Amino acid sequence: MKDISDELLQRLAGSDAFARGLASFHAGQVTALKHKGNTITAEVMDGEPMRVTLKHTSRIFEGSCTCPASDGIDFCGHCVAAALAYRDTQGKEQELKGVKAKDRLPAYLMTLDKQQLVDAVLELISHDKIRHKEWQLRADQAAGKLSDKNIKQQINAVMPLNRAYHRAREVREFFAKVEAACTGLAPLLEKFDQATALALVDYAFERLSTVMGRIDDSGGLRYPLLGILGNLHIHHLGRSELSPEARAKHLVALHAKGGTDFYPAIPEDYQQVLGEEGMASFLTQLRAHWDALPPPAHSWHAGGRYLSLAMPLLEDAKARGDRPAIIAIRAKMAVEFRDYLQMSALCLDSGDLDQALQWRKRAEQTKTRPWYADQELEENQLLIWQHQGLHQKILTLLWQRFREQLSLKAWKAIAQLPGEENNPDNYTKAVEFLQQTVAGQPLNNRTLLALSTLAHLHLHCQYPLRALELAEQTKLDPNVLLTIARANPDQPARTIPLYFRWAQAVAGDGDARFYREVASVLHQARAAAGTAHADQFTSEFSALYTKHRRKYGLMEAFAETLPDLIHKK
Repeated sequence: MKDISDELLQRLAGSDAFARGLASFHAGQVTALKHKGNTITAEVMDGEPMRVTLKHTSRIFEGSCTCPASDGIDFCGHCVAAALAYRDTQGKEQELKGVKAKDRLPAYLMTLDKQQLVDAVLELISHDKIRHKEWQLRADQAAGKLSDKNIKQQINAVMPLNRAYHRAREVREFFAKVEAACTGLAPLLEKFDQATALALVDYAFERLSTVMGRIDDSGGLRYPLLGILGNLHIHHLGRSELSPEARAKHLVALHAKGGTDFYPAIPEDYQQVLGEEGMASFLTQLRAHWDALPPPAHSWHAGGRYLSLAMPLLEDAKARGDRPAIIAIRAKMAVEFRDYLQMSALCLDSGDLDQALQWRKRAEQTKTRPWYADQELEENQLLIWQHQGLHQKILTLLWQRFREQLSLKAWKAIAQLPGEENNPDNYTKAVEFLQQTVAGQPLNNRTLLALSTLAHLHLHCQYPLRALELAEQTKLDPNVLLTIARANPDQPARTIPLYFRWAQAVAGDGDARFYREVASVLHQARAAAGTAHADQFTSEFSALYTKHRRKYGLMEAFAETLPDLIHKK
């Protein structure tokens, strides 16, 4: 191809036209440059687009233009500009051949003129409403036409109300788009005053709260987005235009309105932007709002919005050790049975017995009670007696509870009473009662419970041999047998049968999930038996093996942990 030199262009156009064409080229006025075969076409902006056509072969280089100076014949300044643009493109194409693959795309894009790039970008975003709106916002910003309405439209576009997202892929794509959009909005928000920027972030939170009802976010993909929005909110609240009091007012208004679950924790996460003065103002304003609220009408109301409003006030009152304030706040939210008993306990902690009794009376008079009401009333009665110093009444009630429940937990409640910790009579009295409960009685749920409690009581009070003797003489829950066996490591001859009674019971249930546990426990028992009691262990194992040899899962577990005993069979 004929070399396109400056000398050639000056000879074709003349010095003045060459200078004008060079200036047009450097000004970027050449657009729509195309090359097909030996023909190059382009447009050169000179008030209006001038159409240039160039011919380039190995022997000739010539051109014409639609401008008056060329009149479709002569090589004008516009032809010079188009020729320079064509030469520049050819040079860049040659350079591309030496560029590494990873750098080739950006290098190629650098060869395109502005119009080509514009066309490419418009084509890419034409089918993506979100991307199109994002670039529109940039254009509005550059033109000085950016408004809060534009920002809200972008927020609406990325968080539509007419779609639901339930599939994992859809949910991931949704949050990825919203995160990208909100990240892109961050520099745009800096162009607005503080109040408008805050209102826009609040709008984004409100919109997200609405659309979340249509999204299955069981995977917690929303949290990075909440972090982005939360940081934006904290940042714009902390801008200098608002006083600490005004910042506190904004947070109180949000907090009082409710629906702030997606926001950063109020006021904890805002302490830095509020400062001491702002925090004090926040609590003062929130307290005034709280005092003006009527008592809640329903328990769900008290447990939701009211509790959310009350928490900062409660935390502040706790930090100051202000018990009357805590009681006053809690009292306002007390609307059901359990609330009344909690208030009774709070009043007792504050030493106010009269108020505690009044709250208890309200609980007793409640028509709608939960199924655990009697138990809760009993616990409250114990607290009242404890406050009154009526030790004997407490002891009597706890012994009555033990006789009804037959549980080690109920007995521990007695043994842990002040003054009863080291009283040996409590152990003796409980043992006698449990023995009387099972004496001469057939095995049933109550007698089996009494025997298990007796065994646990022996072990708790450090009498493992008594528990062992009980296990040898009676039927016990399999897990109790295992506990007793492990509590008597120095009695292998007597505990080996307990291990196998446990193993027979567990293996007999037929639940394959526990076969490996059976094998593991017996492996440990064999080690504890040692060589002195190896024959006894082998005999017991043989009986277990014979009875359950058709349970292949159990046999596989034995083959892993007790292979030598299996191989003898």
